Amino acid sequence: MAGQNKSAFCLIVYLFLINILFLICGIYTRKWTNLNISLLSYPTGFMNDVANEWNTPLLTQIVVTNNTYCPTNAPQLVIERQFYGSDLGCNCLGIYSKYITGANTLNPGEKCDRNQTKYGCVNVKPIQPIKMG
Repeated sequence: MAGQNKSAFCLIVYLFLINILFLICGIYTRKWTNLNISLLSYPTGFMNDVANEWNTPLLTQIVVTNNTYCPTNAPQLVIERQFYGSDLGCNCLGIYSKYITGANTLNPGEKCDRNQTKYGCVNVKPIQPIKMG
């Protein structure tokens, strides 16, 4: 009987200590989360714009208007905000070769080297940003 009381007491103490440990971890996690949320001041709204633009048809031409005249040959209004531009890049999409770096990728920020060009990669010219309004 005394052994059962001792094991029951040990179980209660064990569960109590585990609950205290979880409480301390929860308090620490909450403080850490609140601290890091305040540090997240980076604007991320443009990421939603990028996702929406990926759902539109392929851009073949960009026409800047003054909002009073829209050319009739323009298929649709795609961008209603500042266009941030694009970088120079090397387009190796659809090209699979063990002899080139960046096979089947778009490599932003670099021109194609001679070997990439030899296997069919093409340079992508940068597009300057367009400010709205």
